[in-house]
Amino acid sequence: MKHQIRERETTRAFTLIELVVVVAVIVVLFTLLTPALAGNKLRSRTAGCMDNQRQLALGWRLFADDNNDRIVGMGDGITNNQPANWRIRPGNFPVGTVYPVATNSQDANIKYDELGYRIGLLYRYAQNVKILHCPGDTRIRQLTRYAYTSYSGANGLSGNGTTSPPSYALDETTDILHPAERWLWIEEDDPRPTSVNGFTVWELLGTWTPNGAVDLQQVAQGNYTSCIWWDGPAAFHFNSAVFNYADGHVDVRRWIDDATVFIATYTNSDKAGLGTTINTTSGGPSGQGSPNDLPFVFGGFATSFNP
Repeated sequence: MKHQIRERETTRAFTLIELVVVVAVIVVLFTLLTPALAGNKLRSRTAGCMDNQRQLALGWRLFADDNNDRIVGMGDGITNNQPANWRIRPGNFPVGTVYPVATNSQDANIKYDELGYRIGLLYRYAQNVKILHCPGDTRIRQLTRYAYTSYSGANGLSGNGTTSPPSYALDETTDILHPAERWLWIEEDDPRPTSVNGFTVWELLGTWTPNGAVDLQQVAQGNYTSCIWWDGPAAFHFNSAVFNYADGHVDVRRWIDDATVFIATYTNSDKAGLGTTINTTSGGPSGQGSPNDLPFVFGGFATSFNP
C-alpha cells in the first residue's frame, strides 16, 4: 500500500525588510495627505465664517428696509433700558434680564454672548446665534482671553446706536455711496475681561474704532500716512480675515504685510498700544509697517468723508 504524505502547509511571515517598507509607505502617504486634510479643514472654517458674515450683512439690510433705511447700531449697549444695537454686550443687559445657567466662565462667555445677540436688534432678521462666532476663532478653548464673539461693527456706521455717535458716522444706508467697497463687520482679536454675574467673560468692547490720530478726511482723499492700528485686525484664517460689505457680498483678505500679521496674532493686553506704533512706513518685526493692509482697511471704512 502506498501512503501519500501530505506536505505541511505553512504560512509565510513578513520579513523585517518588508515590514520596514510597509511602514515607510504609510509614513509617506500620511505626510502627503496631512497638508491636504489640514487645508480642507481651513477652507471649511473660512467657508463657515463667510456664511456667518453673509447672514449678518443680510440682516443688516433687512433691518434697514424695516426701519426707514436706518442703519442698525453697531455698538453693544442699551438706551433707556432698551436695546439700541445689533447685539448687547454682557454687562450692558437691560435691568431684569435673566441669565442662563453656566458651569464655568467659558460656558458663561458663550451663553451670555448668545443671549446678548438675542436681545439685540439684529436677531429678528438673522435668527442664528452662532453667527457671532467664526469657526476659525479658537480663543474660546483657551484658559484666558477665551473670547467668543469674533466680529466688531464699523464705528463709522454707528450713528444710530450710541448716545454720542462720532461726528463722521452715517445714519442711513443711502448715505453709503460705494456699498461694494465699504465693509460692515471686521474680525477683531482684542478682548477685555469683564465681570458679569459672578463670571469673568472676555469681550470686544463697542465698535471697531480708529485711533484719534488718524486723519479720516485725508484718508478719504487717498492719503493714508496718518493711519495706524488701534482696534486691530484678526487672523483667524491662517493670516487672512473675512469681511462683509454693504452691498451684501463677502470676501477674504489675505494680510500682505508682516506687521499686520504680527499685530493680528498678538495676544497680550497692550495690543492696542503696540498697534499705534505701526503705520504705513514703519513698525512691526521688519520695521516696514503695513503699507498695503492699512490702506485696505481704512479705504473701506465708511465715514461721512468716505461714504
